[in-house]
Amino acid sequence: MEYKKYKLSECCTIIAGQSPESKYYNTDGEGLPFFQGKADFGEVYPKIRVFCSKPVKIAEKDDILLSVRAPVGPTNLAPGKVCIGRGLTAIRPSDILLTKYLLLYLKSFEIELANQGTGTTFKAITQSVIKNMEIYIPSIHDQERIVTQIEESLSQLDSAVETLKKTKQQLEVYRQSVLREVFSQCEQSVEIKTVCKHVTDGDHMPPPKAETGIPFIMISNINGNTIDWSDTSFVGKEYYNTIGDKRTPQKGDVLYTVTGSFGIPVLIDFEKEFCFQRHIALLRPNEKIEQEFLYYALQDSTVYAQASKRATGTAQKTVGLTVLRTISIPFTTSKEKQSMMVSIIKNRLSQCDMVEKTVNQSLQQAKALRQSILKQAFEEER
Repeated sequence: MEYKKYKLSECCTIIAGQSPESKYYNTDGEGLPFFQGKADFGEVYPKIRVFCSKPVKIAEKDDILLSVRAPVGPTNLAPGKVCIGRGLTAIRPSDILLTKYLLLYLKSFEIELANQGTGTTFKAITQSVIKNMEIYIPSIHDQERIVTQIEESLSQLDSAVETLKKTKQQLEVYRQSVLREVFSQCEQSVEIKTVCKHVTDGDHMPPPKAETGIPFIMISNINGNTIDWSDTSFVGKEYYNTIGDKRTPQKGDVLYTVTGSFGIPVLIDFEKEFCFQRHIALLRPNEKIEQEFLYYALQDSTVYAQASKRATGTAQKTVGLTVLRTISIPFTTSKEKQSMMVSIIKNRLSQCDMVEKTVNQSLQQAKALRQSILKQAFEEER
């Protein structure tokens, strides 16, 4: 089989996204659907949540949408004529290149693309990286054959992944039923500010970049209710010392995501120096509430519903600190009762957590296997 090597700019039209002024955003269907980045992505097509009445950069139906910042690499297809923000680049293949072939090719290089991301607050890749990316292109007939082979190889894997995702959904239903039953024993609800010494967020200024030092956590580092330390940015000790006690997490605090993927609490039950971006809030419990009680209360669906209802913004929803402080959580004044309720929750969710951990590991393995299948398919054909 004969391949010819091209730069992506030689065989595709590449359109860098640009975010319009926020005054042109709306949720009333006026204008074009507006996609800002990976947060809008679905399995194949993005989810339409926001519209733009005065778009700046436009993608056409079935253009490949590449996430170019926070995170770098994931892809979707444009469901029609859409407006794209700066978190996306649209890639439109020429007539020598099948869209499905290019889409699978880009998916096979997702990790390499991510590794080329630069920046401290957000990892991003430049247009130059995208335009100079090299792709080997065979005949249209051979592209069709390769796509068919890959889709056949991935079909069983996709079925297994779908089963795993359904299992996760069922586990979440069970988790919420446990929380609802236990917290129904609370005699009252209170605003978060009444049970916390501090409710703050991260530094609003971009931190100075360092090669090593103190980990700097972004929302992309929060995986489930834990922190993924494997791919963090770093700041120097001097900067860390200047941001103050209220913005440096301590054992006993609870973190809470407030922008984009908002509503995810993280229990800081360990000693470690680190800091975090402004899209994450820090809640420091006072003497009225146990740390773990606050952590589980923040996971209750009624608490998330309040955050969701009062979040502001269109392209990227944000739960402001003023809102967060006044969200009500289930509460009991008895610390003894709080401890008892936490014990019940932990006991009942322990098996659930073990299953969920296994499911998450299986999903990660499936993701790695998918990359392996894609890599092997393109490498074997050369």
